[in-house]
Amino acid sequence: ALLGLVSTALLQGVPLDIAWRESAKGLEFSRKAKYQDDVDVILSQQRFIANMQGRTASFSSFDDVQAGQDTSDENTFKETAFEAELGKDRTPMLVYRYWLLKMQARFVSGDDAEALAAARKAKALLWAALGIPELVLNYHYYAALVMTALYEGAPADEQREWRELLLEHQTQLREWAQVYPP
Repeated sequence: ALLGLVSTALLQGVPLDIAWRESAKGLEFSRKAKYQDDVDVILSQQRFIANMQGRTASFSSFDDVQAGQDTSDENTFKETAFEAELGKDRTPMLVYRYWLLKMQARFVSGDDAEALAAARKAKALLWAALGIPELVLNYHYYAALVMTALYEGAPADEQREWRELLLEHQTQLREWAQVYPP
């Protein structure tokens, strides 16, 4: 439930400082309960929030500002180290959520190539999120935006593949819009 509160807050456009405070409560609880996957999902959400607030090393990074410095602080978030741990017996939902957030952040920052790489990793795990509509919706929406942003510069064969994928995204999004009108 704690993970969903932050996801819902972000989806609803709640001010980021409020979303951060909610995530901090969830992080404290999850650490005390020793739910490492929940801890890492919340850390992913916090890295997205910090990135959107300009509190990361760059707009195209989840690293803490001081992560590039020589530091042994275990609380300093390092994107590459975090990603290296994602493949080690982690739940698919955790890994999916991370790549989804990274795709969104990289798209917003204009780093479309990194957004596409994250989209591809999220797509491989999309099955893990099928029971959580907002996570599936965000994938379809942002993956379509990423492909659209890269479309003109892509080779012809990739454009053909992306046209088919864009139609799939459009069909899915249209279906949801008809079933769940505003």
